[in-house]
Amino acid sequence: TLHAHVPASALEGLEEFSHCWLLFLFHENTDFHASVTREIGKTGKTGAADGPRTTTRGKIRVPRLNGEKRGCLATRTPHRPCPIGLSLVEIVSVGERWLDVAGADVVNGSPILDVKPYVPYSDCNA
Repeated sequence: TLHAHVPASALEGLEEFSHCWLLFLFHENTDFHASVTREIGKTGKTGAADGPRTTTRGKIRVPRLNGEKRGCLATRTPHRPCPIGLSLVEIVSVGERWLDVAGADVVNGSPILDVKPYVPYSDCNA
């Protein structure tokens, strides 16, 4: 369902596509609030600010690789420097203020940031 600030006309024409991309927020990420950039050092030992830092780990253990570590950006983990996900879904139907999709790899209730039509000639790797 669209937020009130998004005009219903924003969905017009989407029914002409078979699939679309959903950009969403990993809102149930266990370190969501800690993963945002923060300034540290002001209360550190030196008392001087040493610039922005992130609490996101560079490498994570990948279950499908028997726990082998990989760079977080080389995986599908929700634990990312910017916790935004992307899912290709099938469009089932489009209403005046809603979109029904199938095959979403998204937790129910996740905030959807954007919807983009899937265009095979430009979205597929040829």
